[in-house]
Amino acid sequence: KKKKRLKHGNLSTLTLKDSIFVRKKWDEYDIYGKFIASQLRGMNVKTASRLQLQIQSLVSAAKLAEME
Repeated sequence: KKKKRLKHGNLSTLTLKDSIFVRKKWDEYDIYGKFIASQLRGMNVKTASRLQLQIQSLVSAAKLAEME
């Protein structure tokens, strides 16, 4: 599988994933997301999938509430 490559300013050619990490400043939400991901990985697939759906529903509801 070929990697998608991007030109990124004065930096050498980077893969898309590398480019995201170069320009991104990590914050508490990134760390929390990784924490949640590690917890989901420790569950069976059915439970983890249900929780993912619930989490996404909460986030979507909050976004919609902000639009009102």
